[in-house]
Amino acid sequence: MTQIDSAVFTASGRVAAPSVRVDYCGYIVTVATATAAINIREAMNSSGAEITNGPIIDVIPASTAAGSARLLPEPLNGPNGIYVDFNGATGTVRLLYR
Repeated sequence: MTQIDSAVFTASGRVAAPSVRVDYCGYIVTVATATAAINIREAMNSSGAEITNGPIIDVIPASTAAGSARLLPEPLNGPNGIYVDFNGATGTVRLLYR
């Protein structure tokens, strides 16, 4: 069994450098979200440039209650870095990855 790591976010930021392959495993909301959806994005484009507006791989809806979780049955393989885009949202999210 592979260990799952996590990182806590209260604002936009990266889980790992874009050059580091990570498998996205899901999230746990620890403080309710509000205002806008939080987009989980890839952090590198097809030519290898670091970006903050990469393809969306998951969305945490606005007004998601604390304690809500999304645990993927199989990790999403292959994103190069993960960028958490708060997009004006508020709340606290623990992102799960390996």
